Amino acid sequence: MFSCDGGPKRSNDYRSKDTLFDAALWKTGTRHLRGRMVKNLLKRNVLNGISRDSLFRVLGKPDDDIDCMYSYTLSTPDTTLFINWQILDVAVDSVSNKVTSAWLTD
Repeated sequence: MFSCDGGPKRSNDYRSKDTLFDAALWKTGTRHLRGRMVKNLLKRNVLNGISRDSLFRVLGKPDDDIDCMYSYTLSTPDTTLFINWQILDVAVDSVSNKVTSAWLTD
């Protein structure tokens, strides 16, 4: 795959449809970049069974948290001029403090 300037496209290029998950880029990147990485993150089951502290090390501070539910806001562009806002919700068991599930909501 090549970029507009003819050079090879990096795997974490924000313009590519899906981007490989990278914890450092997730924490410092835009909501748009997070949107490009979220499918890969969920597909690889990176979060399943990790501790709450590990969750924060991997994804950083959540945008919202209620009880044991942590939310990360991201955006995924569609083919129109609109941006689709999505939320990555992560549930953590209150006893074990481990991630039990993660999913996307619109």
